[in-house]
Amino acid sequence: MKTILYLASVVMVVALTGCASPAKVENMATDGQPSQRVATTPLRNNLAVRDVTGGKETNPMWVSNVGSNEFEQALEASLKNVGLFAPKQAGDYFITAHLEKLDQPFIGISMTVTSSILYTVTERKTGKNIYTRSIVTPYTASFSDAALGVERLRLANEGSIRENIKQVIDDLFRLNMQNIAVK
Repeated sequence: MKTILYLASVVMVVALTGCASPAKVENMATDGQPSQRVATTPLRNNLAVRDVTGGKETNPMWVSNVGSNEFEQALEASLKNVGLFAPKQAGDYFITAHLEKLDQPFIGISMTVTSSILYTVTERKTGKNIYTRSIVTPYTASFSDAALGVERLRLANEGSIRENIKQVIDDLFRLNMQNIAVK
């Protein structure tokens, strides 16, 4: 009888809290700013994604995480949306991204996740790094965004990565390429 009550209580807790789900690519990708879609830059259709590392797969019985594969897809989609993306074998430049840290709360009504990502853009021809920066961005998902904690955490993960990608894209459009353009 105790075993049945124990199993029933475990099932009830899982049902009430839900299972963790991984970050969704479409919620991490950004459309960028409208001006970025038409801005002139040597990176236009010229930036390939080389490596994306540091992500962790989600264990459905634990907490939501951001996998390297999903992060890579979101970065590629974002670069496509603003017109910077080039296929892996093409492009004069490539970008690498390493998810250094994903600070997540254990529990909370409002959940703030902070992502720290190291980006490097390298000129393919010379191997010269033209941009290196670690970007740290927080994002908060509140109770009004999702009632379940596991869902709020996923939303906060996605928002933090999306804001991080927005920041690197903004940086790339502000990058002074005149002195470093491929000749």
